[in-house]
Amino acid sequence: MAQHAEKEIARPVHFSHEDLQRLRDGLVDRLVEAGDVVEVLRLHTARGGGPQTKDRRAQRPVLGNQLFDLESLPLPLAGMAARRHLRRSGGTATIPLGLRLPLIVALRPTHVGGDFLHLVRYGIRRPDDPLVCDSIEVIDRVLKHDLPQGPGWRRYNYDGYGQKNDGSAYDGTGVGRCWPILTGERGHYELAAGRDPKPFITTIEDFSNQGGMLTEQVWDGPDLPQARMKRGCPTGAAMPLCWSHAEYVSLVRSRHDGVCFHRVDPAYQRYVVNPVPNRFEIWTVRHPMQRMSRGKILRIILAEEASITWSTDNWQRSNEAHTKHQEKLGLWFADFPTAEWLGGSVFAFTIFWKGDQRWENRNWQINVV
Repeated sequence: MAQHAEKEIARPVHFSHEDLQRLRDGLVDRLVEAGDVVEVLRLHTARGGGPQTKDRRAQRPVLGNQLFDLESLPLPLAGMAARRHLRRSGGTATIPLGLRLPLIVALRPTHVGGDFLHLVRYGIRRPDDPLVCDSIEVIDRVLKHDLPQGPGWRRYNYDGYGQKNDGSAYDGTGVGRCWPILTGERGHYELAAGRDPKPFITTIEDFSNQGGMLTEQVWDGPDLPQARMKRGCPTGAAMPLCWSHAEYVSLVRSRHDGVCFHRVDPAYQRYVVNPVPNRFEIWTVRHPMQRMSRGKILRIILAEEASITWSTDNWQRSNEAHTKHQEKLGLWFADFPTAEWLGGSVFAFTIFWKGDQRWENRNWQINVV
């Protein structure tokens, strides 16, 4: 792969504090408006070969004003997003491992990846969360390879970016191999779970070449002397890969501190130490959920000012609600408490956009159970 890769060199870009503020605000606005579907692309993925090339569900940010709540969303999917999880599709998992429903799925029902470990690393999920533990068992059965240096993991099954089985270089097709960075990610999880990540640090060190450089991928097949491929040693992938080195440094630092370097303490306090009960269910045009629990508050979030005409009795009577403006995010929302609604109610509604003076010309329904 390295022999086919183009060298990309870029000059540093300097941002002022105001630039970064505008960038952050714009990103948050986009995440909220887009619902829980965000396009994420991981570098070097074969055409059509992996979950990173498709839309993916990612956790919305946690804001103090409670415009929305993390716990009200579907579990996020696999992909190299900042907040990552094994993929789940349609609420069912078909991989026959005899576990309770793990957090799996992607383009195919058995398409799995280990990106969910970052939810533990950032302090958003407990390391002993049953879904996390079951998902770990899944990726260990599907993606883990025991190499001479120690354990290694592939990004996801069906990964097509990597050296071919005969050792020849990636040319648009291939087989994704083990990435040293993923050994580091597992080490961070082990630290969060109260175990010593030193074995994973040692494994990453042993993945390096004689010059101490870390590669993007290591060969996880049988030795192929004629192709100069040795099990557990660098493939033809990029080397040194700064991403791999950064993960190694982060893990060493995390072990020294006794806590994951990237843990977000406010999130850790909110979701692990003192979990905040979820009071909201979120509806957006990009995330038009169809079912919610009675007793929670339905929050409809829109990008523009609107009124919402709604009914819970099959339009025998109708009501109208006007959205409120959330100035900091530039969004509009309306809340609908459901505690007094009858179980089995169907919340039907449509939207009138005030700016354009037009109806959306369709209805939505949410079953309240």
